[in-house]
Amino acid sequence: VSSSKFKRAFDVLEKGKCYFELLDEAFSSISSYAKESPYFKGREVKNRTFVVIAGDRGLVGSFNNNLYKIVEELSNDNAGSEIIPFGKKAFEHYRDDERTIRKEGFGICDKISPEIIKELSEEISKRFSKGETDEVYVVYTRYINMMSQESVYEKILPISSKEYESKGGVMMFEPSAESVLSSAVHEYVSGRIFGALCESLVSENAARRIAMDSATKNAGEIIDNLTLEYNRARQGAITQEITEIVAGSEK
Repeated sequence: VSSSKFKRAFDVLEKGKCYFELLDEAFSSISSYAKESPYFKGREVKNRTFVVIAGDRGLVGSFNNNLYKIVEELSNDNAGSEIIPFGKKAFEHYRDDERTIRKEGFGICDKISPEIIKELSEEISKRFSKGETDEVYVVYTRYINMMSQESVYEKILPISSKEYESKGGVMMFEPSAESVLSSAVHEYVSGRIFGALCESLVSENAARRIAMDSATKNAGEIIDNLTLEYNRARQGAITQEITEIVAGSEK
């Protein structure tokens, strides 16, 4: 089952990479002209928002727990924290946590549409522009290859100016670069979250395949060891019976 889901998720990720790369390229061109935008300016951190993208099911080893550890490490200061859980396991983990601000709409990752993420992104961007949150992180598992997945976090707001460098040329904006950026930032945040979601889905199914393959091998080894132990016990019992019969006949 995971093999089939992995293939579908990987196809979505591969097709989406073109979009994510173009989004970054376009946003890079805009952002290099909008250094005065509030979305670039860092400020004193009084509150952080974490978008935590975990799995929908178990049987994936430490896949989910590694993400929770990252959130706790980033929250280990005097700043307040808000959590938006994605995935059934993240929802269950943070359901009773007072930091959770969205408890509906993100239960099953592979059923979350881009439209829902875009709506959430607009909400996050507005909260950031109003000063209700000072930093926004997305915490997810990055897919490296079938044997390796890495739990990571990325700060998506405020946008790091070092991440985007001007590629030369002159661009003109109407009415201004800042206004164009303000209109495009929702699309940027949505793309970053959706890209992380695609990576997480691929990583989850890859991790489950590895975990189940390892479990199958371990179960096989246990069966072999128990079979050997059973045969030894059975042979010992037979030998004991033969010994008792021989001893009885001699008497």
